[in-house]
Amino acid sequence: MEKKNTYKSPVAALLWSTALPGFGQLYNEDHLLGFILMGWEIAVNFNSNLNLAIMYVLQGDFENAHEVIDYQWGMFYPSVYGFALWQPIIKR
Repeated sequence: MEKKNTYKSPVAALLWSTALPGFGQLYNEDHLLGFILMGWEIAVNFNSNLNLAIMYVLQGDFENAHEVIDYQWGMFYPSVYGFALWQPIIKR
């Protein structure tokens, strides 16, 4: 069987990765990396208590937000998110 070469928009991949790291890779049919990035994002988000801290910040309770967040895990989030945004664009 001959594989069709279909165009995948890098902007669409970027927007999918903005929604959740790994979705842009799944859009580009790089399934293994997509699932790895989704797993890393979920692990970092869960271990850093990022969603709970965001909830407290939105309520104006900055002291509780500071107490619940684990900054050591939270520092992984920008690198995972940045790589998930960067990778589908350069892989054209």
